[in-house]
Amino acid sequence: MTGAAAHAQGVLRNDPELLVKAVEHYRSSARVLARAAAMEDAAVALSDSGDHHEAVNLLEEASAIYVDIGAQYDAVRVRKSSQRVGSRRSSRRGNRELGGWDSITDSELRVVQMVAQGLTNKQAAKRLFLSPYTVDSHLRHVFAKLGINSRVELARQVAARS
Repeated sequence: MTGAAAHAQGVLRNDPELLVKAVEHYRSSARVLARAAAMEDAAVALSDSGDHHEAVNLLEEASAIYVDIGAQYDAVRVRKSSQRVGSRRSSRRGNRELGGWDSITDSELRVVQMVAQGLTNKQAAKRLFLSPYTVDSHLRHVFAKLGINSRVELARQVAARS
């Protein structure tokens, strides 16, 4: 709650200090999407105030979070923002393959492991502290990356890889 309050006030005031505090509050929570959003907003405010180096660092960290959770559109948007404020580096996960097992993010892999054990989306969501919709989204991404259509095919591939 404290992070959300600092984030909202920081955005309203365009206050980099409040936005950085919001990021720090979110670092100790499981709300990674909120953390990444706060990082983006803090980066914009820091860049506006002339601190391009820290802005780039926050944008690259936000991009890595988006890649890890499978939010590819957000990751691309943030990488472009990062380049605009002076980054010449690519995200640590930005060169991930477009398909196959190497393309699966850490978050997707955690969901895959739960599903391969026979858990439902709801059960996996509860164990991973995610919403069932997020689990479903991760599975859809994995199915597309692996070119499969069912949980049974996924379980077979996981078993074959073990």
